[in-house]
Amino acid sequence: METEQKWAEQAEYMRDFHLQELEETGSAWERILKKHLADAPGKKVLDVGCGTGFLSVLLARNGWEVTAIDSSPSMLVQAKNTIAHYELSQHIILLERSAEATGLPNGIFDAVVSRHASWLFPEPVKAYWEWQRVLKTGGILLNLDANWLRPFWDDETLTQFSLDEKKLVEQYGAFQDFYHDSNIITALKHLPLAFQKRPEWDKNLCENTGFHSIESTFLLEDGYWNPLLALRYHTMPTFALKAEKL
Repeated sequence: METEQKWAEQAEYMRDFHLQELEETGSAWERILKKHLADAPGKKVLDVGCGTGFLSVLLARNGWEVTAIDSSPSMLVQAKNTIAHYELSQHIILLERSAEATGLPNGIFDAVVSRHASWLFPEPVKAYWEWQRVLKTGGILLNLDANWLRPFWDDETLTQFSLDEKKLVEQYGAFQDFYHDSNIITALKHLPLAFQKRPEWDKNLCENTGFHSIESTFLLEDGYWNPLLALRYHTMPTFALKAEKL
């Protein structure tokens, strides 16, 4: 798939970005994990769409036994490097698997987590069913994601997004990110979740896939991004969707 290939091409850059992010804002994300996973029945977790290992590092630091999966071999190579950098290799298993078909046994995880990955899944409904399958009864699902393409389907968001970009150029100079790449934006618009309002879509799906105690919040406080990214992404804040398996 074109989007997966383009993301894979960014693997080395993403590792450098996430290493910087771990140092600058990792503690804020760590607090979110502690808050939402505190009532998990144990300490065995599946990190879905692990990318270069951001969540896996934070979880392993806090005593979790981590299985981390990604469909991109390039991302997993960089995740291996990240994990080695933090000397956490013995606490994290890396596997090349898809979110929709992990090939893992039923009911073995106390928690399933994902961060900024599910919007890219080609079959997100199947992914949620798969996460429900591999969770233990009482296990916790925590999906951290955002409406990354909201500027393309909400006029008010687009107006503010454009104003924010002008401020960013004034403060930091000209810059490039995937929002400036017309080819990748075209590809992203074809993804199933491109024009879904989330987390409402996710909450409705959770209700139909055997989850209960479903709740969501937007991460609006300072600390999750550095100042540049906080301004870039403030019109599309990350949400934390938490649900428990019946």
